[in-house]
Amino acid sequence: KDARLNANGNSTFKVTAPKAGTYQGVLIFQSRHPDTLNAPAHVVHSNGGTELEGTIYLPNGVLDVNSNSTANLPADYTLIIARRMVLKSNGVLQVGSNYSGNTPTPPLVAGFSTAPAARLVR
Repeated sequence: KDARLNANGNSTFKVTAPKAGTYQGVLIFQSRHPDTLNAPAHVVHSNGGTELEGTIYLPNGVLDVNSNSTANLPADYTLIIARRMVLKSNGVLQVGSNYSGNTPTPPLVAGFSTAPAARLVR
């Protein structure tokens, strides 16, 4: 319940979700269990280059992105479901919406529109 992603520095961070199996299309998964409400934030602080292709599912979690470069430029799609997202610095977080690319979407979100969209829900 306390595991977290922590990518810092000028490293290149490139990850792609599995293309088959139970977690097909799921890049990062956190349980919905109430115990995860106090889990540490998942952190991506990298100026070197970032590519996150797949679905980031953090229903009780925090995704903290801090970069002075364009993060996620080459990814076909990145679907982010998070309780809270923190964007810092002068960088750009590009979220692609090519759901018909090489990485399949998880079955629960396979019906999402291919039109670029963002929805903030409180």
